[in-house]
Amino acid sequence: MVDVGAAPSRVTCKTAGRYDVRASVSWYPNSSGVRIVAIARNGQSVVNPDSRVPPASGGWGTSHQLADEITLNVGDYLEIRVFQTSGGNLNLDTSSLSARRIGS
Repeated sequence: MVDVGAAPSRVTCKTAGRYDVRASVSWYPNSSGVRIVAIARNGQSVVNPDSRVPPASGGWGTSHQLADEITLNVGDYLEIRVFQTSGGNLNLDTSSLSARRIGS
C-alpha cells in the first residue's frame, strides 16, 4: 500500500484510500526553545495541525507524536517536517512515520 524504497524519508502511496498516519519524533536534550512537528503531503501541504511542545527539563530529550486520518491518491507522499527554536543546531534522536490504509 505504501513504498519507502526509492526515497527513505518519504512514505509514498501505492493504493488510493483513507490512511491512519502516525509520526513520532524524539529530540536530543536541550533546555531552550520550542519543538514543532508536522506531517506534510507532497512536499508542501501540511495535512494536520502541527504539534508544538516545550523542551523537556532535567536533561531529558523531548518527544511527541502526531496522528491523523488522511485521504491519499496513488503517488502522493508524506514526510515529517520538524522545526525548533533553541537558537542552535539540534538533532533528532529518533523519528518514525507510518501509514495504514483504513478505507477507500
